[in-house]
Amino acid sequence: MSDHRKAVKLRWIATAAMLLIFMAAARFGLDADRAFAATSKSDPSGASSASPQAASANPLLDKLCFPCKGPTTIKGSEWITIDPVKRYTLTGWFRSVGKDPSSLYFGYMCFDADKRLIAPEQVGVLGATETVLHEDCKKEDTLIKVAHAFKWKEDPHACIAFDVDDSGKYADLPNRNLSGFGILKIEEKEGYWEVRLNEPCGRAYPAGTKVREHSAGPAYLYCAAAAQSVPAEWTQYSGTVAGLSTAGAGNAHWWQGTKYAKLVLLLNSEQNEDCIVLVGGLDIRAETP
Repeated sequence: MSDHRKAVKLRWIATAAMLLIFMAAARFGLDADRAFAATSKSDPSGASSASPQAASANPLLDKLCFPCKGPTTIKGSEWITIDPVKRYTLTGWFRSVGKDPSSLYFGYMCFDADKRLIAPEQVGVLGATETVLHEDCKKEDTLIKVAHAFKWKEDPHACIAFDVDDSGKYADLPNRNLSGFGILKIEEKEGYWEVRLNEPCGRAYPAGTKVREHSAGPAYLYCAAAAQSVPAEWTQYSGTVAGLSTAGAGNAHWWQGTKYAKLVLLLNSEQNEDCIVLVGGLDIRAETP
């Protein structure tokens, strides 16, 4: 596909996401016409978030501005095929019009070649924690014995990944062979280490199986905004993602194994119905460096 055709498709995906926001607004009984009226005097422009009044020259944004009231999650329905060579820039304009400033999470969901969602704990490697099982592990076990755990950490958000690649290439990622969350205690014994879990392991593997410690993180790749407080004036949020991360769930690179992505917005997260945010000007651009 040519860069021009891909750019057109990405703009269509962004427009489709706007329509999903419109449906969410309708579900909360919000009046889009009132929202348009509220923004007609101070809409954003592509120039700078410091001069929102210049946006009146953008009639498309005037028509595609929708309100979201209270906690709202918008997930895109269109698949974005990821080329790790390209740079993907995600942009959107937001404005709080409720009683309190709205919170914003804005980015992508990552999916593998089979279009399965990649969770942060599946790529959230704790470095230099590769080791092997000292004894067989049963599904009901809460005490796991490993050869060593010098770099392991006690963490309620951590888990054990099984059948890992210890070559440094992390070829097992995303690794879905995980225990439940919660490493309560790590203790050195005579010739091995004990790792106590918060709940039964849920996995059965023989002694000698390669394992490492993983940890959870933010649910999605929030490249444009993560827990941002949206001002009362139109503000642009944007972020660029390029290349594949070797390991980890950061916001600058696609998570290991990503072949497809979808837009995701969390609006007014953990806030009440008094929080209302206007959304407009969503755009995705893919460029070859």
